[in-house]
Amino acid sequence: SLMKDQIYYKILDFGKIIGGFIVKPEGKGQYELYRLFIDPEYQGKGIGSRTLTYIEKELIDAVKIVLETPSFNIKNHVFYEKMGYIKTGEVKYAEDCYSYKYEKLLK
Repeated sequence: SLMKDQIYYKILDFGKIIGGFIVKPEGKGQYELYRLFIDPEYQGKGIGSRTLTYIEKELIDAVKIVLETPSFNIKNHVFYEKMGYIKTGEVKYAEDCYSYKYEKLLK
């Protein structure tokens, strides 16, 4: 099942859940970041950047992290590129619905 294959984290601010993320080991040091979400009230305060840095350090065997983000979410593209992720392709789901794939080599 999906729950067994993925690692779920919550992001806390003095005990209050303000976000979270899900990663999935893909083997051979590759991980997929499925979700990274921060409560809108807490966005723009560096939490996303600190969280990505934490993920990259916490996954001690990680060589590469891959992720997908919607094409329309320009804010995400800017964020991931600022954090060193490179756009590697597109996935088309429907006529006007597609995502961009990103990856970052860690070692």
